[in-house]
Amino acid sequence: MSMEQWIALRDAPMDEIRKRFAMDDAHIDRNASYGKLDALTELHDAKRHPARFYFDGETPVLIYVDDPAALARCDAAELVERLGKPAAELRSRAGKTFTHYVYPAAGIAYSAHRQE
Repeated sequence: MSMEQWIALRDAPMDEIRKRFAMDDAHIDRNASYGKLDALTELHDAKRHPARFYFDGETPVLIYVDDPAALARCDAAELVERLGKPAAELRSRAGKTFTHYVYPAAGIAYSAHRQE
């Protein structure tokens, strides 16, 4: 999946994600949480797509990918080239060698090894 295809998914409505990745009720958690976000709906089927898609009602709020094989195909430098300088660089929960790069205007944040 290209970086553009990943980014395009951030605005996809729940029905589109369900149809596109053939997720049925067995792949839906209607009482999910992520961090301090509660009462979310999570769609996830690792066989169809490595991401966990989180929705607040019908509104997409988060796409979370922690699958090493899927992440190996993503390039943080490509994101920086496309998005420019992040609005914020924060400590990441991914580990001491990682930084959390935040682009609120684009609706994108990701953790990656520190970019020197």
